[in-house]
Formats: sequence, C-alpha cells, structure tokens
Amino acid sequence: MTKIIKSRVFISVLFLALLCVCLSVITVLPTTAASEGNGTVKFSECSARIGTTVTVDVSIVDNPGIAIASITLDYDKEALTLVSIENGEIFPTLDTGINLLWSADANCEGDGVLATLTFEVNENAKAKDYTISARVNEAYNRALEKIELSVSNGKIAAYEFIYGDVNDDDLINALDVLLLRIYMADYDYETDTSSVTLGKGADANGDGSVAAADVLLMRIYMANYDYITGKSSVVLGPQNIQPPVTTVISEPETPELPALPEWPTDSVGLDVEDDGGYAYVLGIGDCTDKTIVIPATVNGFEVVEIDGFDGTEIEAIYLPNTSDLVIARNAFTGSTLTDVYYNGTAAEWEEKVSIKAGNDPISNATMHFIPYLVTFVDYD
Repeated sequence: MTKIIKSRVFISVLFLALLCVCLSVITVLPTTAASEGNGTVKFSECSARIGTTVTVDVSIVDNPGIAIASITLDYDKEALTLVSIENGEIFPTLDTGINLLWSADANCEGDGVLATLTFEVNENAKAKDYTISARVNEAYNRALEKIELSVSNGKIAAYEFIYGDVNDDDLINALDVLLLRIYMADYDYETDTSSVTLGKGADANGDGSVAAADVLLMRIYMANYDYITGKSSVVLGPQNIQPPVTTVISEPETPELPALPEWPTDSVGLDVEDDGGYAYVLGIGDCTDKTIVIPATVNGFEVVEIDGFDGTEIEAIYLPNTSDLVIARNAFTGSTLTDVYYNGTAAEWEEKVSIKAGNDPISNATMHFIPYLVTFVDYD
C-alpha cells in the first residue's frame, strides 16, 4: 500500500514538473501577433516640367520600430517613368524589383527617408497632378510582430510652362522682365515677329499672345515681389484676362490688377532748353505748382539734367525714366521737397539717376517707384 501511494505521489510531481516546463517554453516562444504601434509610409509632393526628371521622397512617420517591410509602388506608368531608386537613412539594406524590400538585423527606429525615387515626366504626359502611392505588402519587427502601416499619397504636378517664366529656367525674376522688354523693343508689328526667342511663359497674362500688356503685368509683378518669401501679390496667368461670355447665366468676375497711381501731366512754365542733342530743366521758371512733373523730352530731345529748384517750396516731384538723369549740384538745396515719384524700379533708380552733392531734400525724400508704361508728351 505504501509503495502505491509513493508511486502516485511521484507521478503527480513528475506531471507538475512537465507542465511547468511546457508553460515556460510557451512563454518564451515568439508570436506573430500585431504590434500595438503603427506608422505611415508618406510620399512627398513636388512639381516638374514635362520632359524633365524629379525626385520623390518615401518617408516613414511615427515609426514603431521595423525590421523588415515590403511595398509595391503605384503610379501612372504611361505618364511617369521610374528612373532610379536610392536607399534612404532608415534601413541599411534595400532590395528592389517589382517590390521595395527593406530589411535589417534589428529594429530600425526613428522617422526619416526610406528611399528617394527619381521619375521622368514623359513627353506624352498631360499638365496635371499625378498621384504617387504604394500598397504595403507586409511589415514586421524583430519580435516577429506584424506592423500595420498606412500610406499617405504624394503627387507630381506636371506642367508645360510657368506663366511669366520667359526664358524657361523655371524661375520668375527680373531677368524675365528684361528679356520681355528686349523682345517688345525688337517686335515688328507688321510681321508679328521679333528676333528674340521666348518661351511659352512669356504670355504672362495667358491671353494667347505676347504683347506690351505682358510687359506691364510682369513689371507690376516684380514691383510687388517679396524676395524673402519668394511670392508676389500679383498673380500671373489667364485670370488676368476677361474670358468670353458663352452663356447668359453668369459672367465670371475678372480679378483686378493692383491700383496704380496716375502719372500727372507735365508742369507748365518750367525753365527748359536743349542743345540740339540733349535737353535740360534749368529751374522752376514761372511754374507755381507744389508738385513738379519733369518732362521726358523737350523739343524731341531727352532730358538728362535737372537744376534750379533750390530754395523752392515744392512738396513733390515726378521724374521720368530716361537713359541717364543727373540731379545737378545744389539743385534742390533748401527746398521743402518731401516726396519723389520715379517712373521705374528701385534698381533702375540706382543705375540711371546720378545725384550730385547738396541735394539732401532728394536723398531724404520718401521714394515712390511706379514701374509701368507712361506715354509722355513732348515738352516745348
């Protein structure tokens, strides 16, 4: 009887020991349960001219720690060609085929770029937005836990040209204004041709032709261009022309260009003369105006020098944008001048206007730059 009891006790102890071993083995075996963390595969947005290449970054956001991940890219293969794939900063290894497969010996953590994709925008592409996305096939961490990743789509905005980009360098700056002015200066209105070649963006207002109106709009655009933000308050393109009315239901409103101050008529009674080649304003003469408007030409000759306003009680003066303009020595000494209006840009003022000594009223006056076309009447 004692032997039977001992045998049963031994079997019970043995069973409990085996059960503990099994439980301990179960607790250390890895599982494939989903991880509590997740992340997002995010594609960047960019723009590119049709026929050029552009890069798109594939990034991981809210990375929970991943050891291996596989995605399949999704994009319009008729309009876009994938040129190259460069591994990013998160994983040490990227294998590419019909899928993108990242892998590592340990969890790769932190947010950053997974890969950089280079696309060519094909010549047959249309000017529109193309979505760049992917399907996440699978992702796991080092503990063999499945990671659920979401996808944030990116896009490539394909365009044929940029309104105002006269020389096709993908920028809008003073160089475009200069080139457009040279084009119009050499424009033959009888043949509708110019010896200067421009890109499609020269049609700044989008009305289908390149004309003086485009020069005017571009000058206003650059006069209101913020070089810090890289933006102008003036918008280029077709919104600057009135579309034809095809129905009587409603007529779309045309955005108005910024209001510009009117250029007044030339002052009467100024003391002027010419030497057969150039013209000079010698003084205020019989003029009693508080606001003086200097003519651009006298008897057909360009005004190149201004003098004789010293001690006058004038308040403002309008100066033309001539080739070279000299403010003679002491020309405005002791005057009450407070405002100067110049028919050009600040850069043109610095380049074309020479102020001699003794002209503090000019130097200290409030400057107003009015860079638009003015039709001047010859002064005689």
